[in-house]
Amino acid sequence: MNRFIEKKWFVGVDISKSTLDLSLMGEENYGCFEDLKIENAFKGFAKILKWITGQGKKLEDCAFCMEHTGTYGLLWLDSNDLLFCVEPGLHLKRSSNKKAGTLCNGL
Repeated sequence: MNRFIEKKWFVGVDISKSTLDLSLMGEENYGCFEDLKIENAFKGFAKILKWITGQGKKLEDCAFCMEHTGTYGLLWLDSNDLLFCVEPGLHLKRSSNKKAGTLCNGL
């Protein structure tokens, strides 16, 4: 069975050289999400844990997806035993929703 189907929360990660932009989206409301922008460094990664758990979510209920831009963050995800997928940028561009989601408070 696909382990991604079992997850309740999905975290999209947009990676740039200096920052990570994350969006947390629930399984029942794909048009509503919470955002976080952090430094692209190991000290920034700790903020991801606080951000997710601070909203009452469990990390084991989350799946992460990002564009393939290198292995830097993958080591952190793997060391925390988090489920993630890495996709080619062109695939993400072609599969993105034309209509943007709505920023929501308190998913």
